[in-house]
Amino acid sequence: MQNSTANYIDQFIGLRLKLVRNKELMSQTKLAKKLNLSLDDITGMENGSMRVSAIMMWRLTQIFDVKVSYFFDGIDNVAFAGIPNEDA
Repeated sequence: MQNSTANYIDQFIGLRLKLVRNKELMSQTKLAKKLNLSLDDITGMENGSMRVSAIMMWRLTQIFDVKVSYFFDGIDNVAFAGIPNEDA
C-alpha cells in the first residue's frame, strides 16, 4: 500500500470498504489483525488517504467474499455521492 493524495477514486473505494466491513459487523481492529496491518492503515484506507494496492484489494475480496468489482460499483455516480472529483 502506498500513501497518496486522496482522490475521489481512493475515497470511493474506502467508502465501499467501510460499507462492507460494517455490513459484516467487523471492527477495524479485527480487519487490521486479519490483514496484519495497523488500525491507522485501515482508517487510512477507509478515508482514502492510503491507497489500496491490488494485492490488498484481492485479500479484501477473500475476507468479505465479494468480487473486485464490488469496490467500484457506482463509481460513475461519485459526483452525486458528494465526493469531489479532484482529478477533473
